[in-house]
Amino acid sequence: MKAPDISVPFVNLGIPKGSPEHKNILSAISDILEGGQFICRNMVNSFEKELAAYCGSRWAVTLNSGTDAIFMSLLALNIRTGDEVIIPANVFWAVANSVVNCGAIPVFADVEPSDMLLSAATIEPMITSRTKAIICVHLTGMPCHMKDINQLAALYHIAVIEDAAQALGAVYNGHKAGSIGKTGCFSFHPLKNIGCLGDGGALVTDDQDVYECCRQLRNHGLEDKFSQKRIGFNSRLDEIQAAVLHIRMRHIDRIIAAKRHIAAIYNSELSNLCEMVNEGKGRQGVYQLFIIQCDKRDDLHRYLLRKGIHSAVHYPRFQHEQAPYQRYDSEHLQVTRKLAHRVLSLPIRGDMSEGEISKVCETIKSFYT
Repeated sequence: MKAPDISVPFVNLGIPKGSPEHKNILSAISDILEGGQFICRNMVNSFEKELAAYCGSRWAVTLNSGTDAIFMSLLALNIRTGDEVIIPANVFWAVANSVVNCGAIPVFADVEPSDMLLSAATIEPMITSRTKAIICVHLTGMPCHMKDINQLAALYHIAVIEDAAQALGAVYNGHKAGSIGKTGCFSFHPLKNIGCLGDGGALVTDDQDVYECCRQLRNHGLEDKFSQKRIGFNSRLDEIQAAVLHIRMRHIDRIIAAKRHIAAIYNSELSNLCEMVNEGKGRQGVYQLFIIQCDKRDDLHRYLLRKGIHSAVHYPRFQHEQAPYQRYDSEHLQVTRKLAHRVLSLPIRGDMSEGEISKVCETIKSFYT
């Protein structure tokens, strides 16, 4: 079957003028402008309750980014100078930066070749007497195997933080991603399945002390309007962004279903040509990204572009290769090192047409035949 002669963008962030979403967002912004309440008011409170309920957690704290969700989780768990925090290296810079900004030491653990995620087996060799936390990154929206990781962490009395920035709505053994560790951290950057019109983030938790600490940290450390409990920051989500997120949360399950449909087609059509993540029993990914491991990655990347298909490399250089982190031990990252030359992200937009999906599959087949 000849692929249709169409262009396939990797992302499409525009909101068509006159669409229901466009009208709903403009109406919500108009109401906020008229009401004159702009920061951490009714919309923020409402969205926090909605997010916590969706994740199956007791509380949510909205923030100005997913990065701050990780950073403030670490602070609330008393991660301080000299402590060690185990993290993967094949992820976005926010994870290691948050650890270092707490004064702690990032310890890079390798990942499993089958799903590119941390596991109990890759974490345990990195544990020392100074290990105080593990940050499990649910890369691409696929949950780590949290049962084994939590059991290992409990054995060594280590806190577990979930970086679920790409995994809102993902499920592990019946539990939503973010609700399984001490805290779950989310990003609402526009590229995420549910995004703001700018930056935004949140964390969820069942721990009341962590919840109250993070609420104070985001607002200059204030306990109430005139009483400062601790040294804090300015990381408040505004009402307009909360209103946008409230509107977009109505569609989260539809977006996840659309992406899982695309992922199923990719798996069916391309599994004999590329390596892909196998969900396995108990895991349901949300496919914020769809990453394949493939031979001749760079050649395929260029070939797809010549055919009008926009793919992406996440990331051309992993964290341990970046200048500020080259002093940390990385010799043991054998799987991570191989992934750097094999991973490629295919388009997986929620609004992709069947024609676009077909073109991606047929073009990759033509490259390898």
